[in-house]
Amino acid sequence: MPFSRFVAALSLVLSLLAQPLFAQATTFALKNVIPPRGQTGATLTILVSSSGTPPPEAELEDKNNWRLAIVNDQGSRPVAIDRVDWAPTEKIATLTFASGNTYGADLERVGWRVAFIGSQVLTASVKAAGGPLKAAKGKEDASLYAFGSFLVGRSTKPIYVIDLKADYHEEIRTTGWLWNLSAAANTNTSAEPPVDKTRIDPDAIKTVFSLVKRQPLASDVLNGLKYTFGLIEGEFTRKNGVAAAVTTGQVQFDLAPVGAFALYPSVGYEVGHAIKRPEKLFEQPVDLSDWKGIVRGVAGATAQWTLFKKDPDEDDWYVVTISGTYAARFPALAEPFAEPGTVEGKRVVVTTLRKNTRQAAEAELDWNLLKYTSLSLKYKYGAEPPVFQLVDHQWTIGITLKAAQSK
Repeated sequence: MPFSRFVAALSLVLSLLAQPLFAQATTFALKNVIPPRGQTGATLTILVSSSGTPPPEAELEDKNNWRLAIVNDQGSRPVAIDRVDWAPTEKIATLTFASGNTYGADLERVGWRVAFIGSQVLTASVKAAGGPLKAAKGKEDASLYAFGSFLVGRSTKPIYVIDLKADYHEEIRTTGWLWNLSAAANTNTSAEPPVDKTRIDPDAIKTVFSLVKRQPLASDVLNGLKYTFGLIEGEFTRKNGVAAAVTTGQVQFDLAPVGAFALYPSVGYEVGHAIKRPEKLFEQPVDLSDWKGIVRGVAGATAQWTLFKKDPDEDDWYVVTISGTYAARFPALAEPFAEPGTVEGKRVVVTTLRKNTRQAAEAELDWNLLKYTSLSLKYKYGAEPPVFQLVDHQWTIGITLKAAQSK
């Protein structure tokens, strides 16, 4: 994608965000139910978010206008509500009730149903939590992800493509912040003949320790913001010995879905330092002595399109999911950039220090055969740190195993 087209697309997104994001809709509706999982004590609370123009506050804080039920395998049982508090700015109702009214149920494994029967009759619910894993839409939201394809032919070495990701997160007490530890790696088949071998892609090995928080917003256009701070992020290569360490920050805009399509633009930064700078890259001499500091601006987006499911549940297990990510990095200081070139009449990979924009895009179409398994078509283009070697319009078909952490 030319840089001018990227700037135009980013300007369009920002212009949409500049519209009155907090304008109220004409119809009041309940949106999400946040259950009391992890809460302890004599009293418990359930949060109910909403959208649109709410009725009078007195009507919303009248506990007689609300109904609450606990749902498990034996059916549903009513739970008496002691108090209702309404937060007008966030449009969130807090339902408080005694823990003794939950019939001794395991609150980590039950569902909840809420009804508002004031001037309107509205309902919202959350299903019971499953096991430690749930279905993932794609690579972006997966906690465990493994894609693979394998080709064997005469007079050639086996050609395989592998894409791996794993992460784990936990909430820090009840602050809403999650600590997250993740790692990712993939292979890259050369796009230049002869294609007779594969290797670990030197631009795609990464480990990250980060803090993440989601902030819900009462808007009909913007559901919330997601803050991610990578405290320690290692970028390194297996074959060439290049390594760098950065700290990162990102704000993601969770736009309200349009039907089955969801788009999440983001902006951020990456700041760090080069750690290992070899004298040769891709069997060619290279001078990286001036590559020390790392300062990058980052802009991008994640998109998801989910198809063919009549009643989506907590697992979000759809028959077909299409997902994609795009990121553009804008180095303020010169960094390595590897691209095809010619040296003494031979085609080689030449690495230079430049400040050019580096783009990376991935897209994936999954036919979800099972809850955690899909037949996948993947597309990849662009360059990733620290060497930024170009992957030029690569298509692969294979099997994907993917699952998301349920908490």
